[in-house]
Amino acid sequence: MAIKRFNRKENDPDYYSKTQNKNEANALTKFGQELVELSVAKINALPVEDVTRQSLLDYQKITSNLARKRHFLYIGKCLRTEDEPAIRAFLEQSNQQEIKKKQAVEKVDPLQTMVDGLLENSEQQINVLLDEYPTLARQTLRQHVRNIQKAKTPEKNNQAVTKLKNYLKDNQ
Repeated sequence: MAIKRFNRKENDPDYYSKTQNKNEANALTKFGQELVELSVAKINALPVEDVTRQSLLDYQKITSNLARKRHFLYIGKCLRTEDEPAIRAFLEQSNQQEIKKKQAVEKVDPLQTMVDGLLENSEQQINVLLDEYPTLARQTLRQHVRNIQKAKTPEKNNQAVTKLKNYLKDNQ
């Protein structure tokens, strides 16, 4: 007489294998890694329980590599009880708000428009600026524009743009 084996996968639609459970736990742990990179203000604003929020905040205090690894697993465990789609929706909404704020600030900044004009049409824009603001020096403007164009790294570019903005602001 052969033993009839019970195959739970075919008979039970709610069956999850160990592999599926582990993959879900790993996905929550990776999501927790994304969450700990947020600022403290954003973490405090997240729609999560206090235990999860505190575990996310505690991670930033941990310096040991092994302890951080264990704490990620704990964060993943805490996130099992949370509503992940709601958290993702909140993060998406806050990111869109930040983008709108940045766009509003960029539109308002008149110095940035001057810098952009100098980079596009340097000679024409320099003449316009000198007519408008006689305290500016042609050589200094050309030198700042040249430094921006020669900058090889983004940090150097940002420094050169900041110097030009400060020069324009001081001499207007």
